[in-house]
Amino acid sequence: MADASEHQFYVGPETVVEDAAVKVAGTARVDGALRGALQATHLIVGETGRVTGTVAGETADVMGTVEGTVALSGQLAVRSSGLVEGRVSYGSLAVEAGARLVGDLANGEAAGQGGGTARGAWRPSRTTRPAHRPAGRTTDEV
Repeated sequence: MADASEHQFYVGPETVVEDAAVKVAGTARVDGALRGALQATHLIVGETGRVTGTVAGETADVMGTVEGTVALSGQLAVRSSGLVEGRVSYGSLAVEAGARLVGDLANGEAAGQGGGTARGAWRPSRTTRPAHRPAGRTTDEV
């Protein structure tokens, strides 16, 4: 578990923040649930964490779930327990075996955005997230 004093913004494991518009000059850690817009220099999403909405910043380390629009100017690190789903722009990408990435992915320069700002809201479609995933399917795992 994280020590909240290490972060400028912290959402604990039993906490739900809805309709948020958060701007953090530093590190934000989410071990609970946050729905809305989050801009932080560095984002950490713990294994129990879930961020839904728009994320903008320099770097992110994802062990939990991020769904929506993500725009980073630096590195996106997705750990083996992590899921990132949506429209994602990043400066560089580090992915552990078992991590899942679903959606539109682009290097910030290739996307013409340079990371940094989230544009538009991404909404999952019925075809993006099947209601039933057959056993053994690993097409979206790295």
